[in-house]
Amino acid sequence: MPDIQKYLEGKFALAGFSLQNETVVRFINEGKMVENPFQRNSGDKLVIGIEVNGVHKLVSPNARSMRELSTAWGTNTVKWVDKHARVTLEEKKVYGQIKKVAYFHPVNGSK
Repeated sequence: MPDIQKYLEGKFALAGFSLQNETVVRFINEGKMVENPFQRNSGDKLVIGIEVNGVHKLVSPNARSMRELSTAWGTNTVKWVDKHARVTLEEKKVYGQIKKVAYFHPVNGSK
């Protein structure tokens, strides 16, 4: 039976697919700021590379995740490379729909 997960996700890791509760990911690059047409305040978002289950994907951490990661590792994402984070999923209302949202937490010893 064909596995269509790659087709469904594309380049980005999605909550509920590659990203499950307690999944551990490794940041593989410093990422870059890109324009986000859906953002209400600032027009930019961070897009950063991760390795999840041996596969390279992209993620755009939400503000809560970035605050937690930057508290542990600093605001310069170059310092995040090769660090590990644990994913937790929560159901949240996003643009009027309930969706799974991924949050990234620094793994102990990954400072």
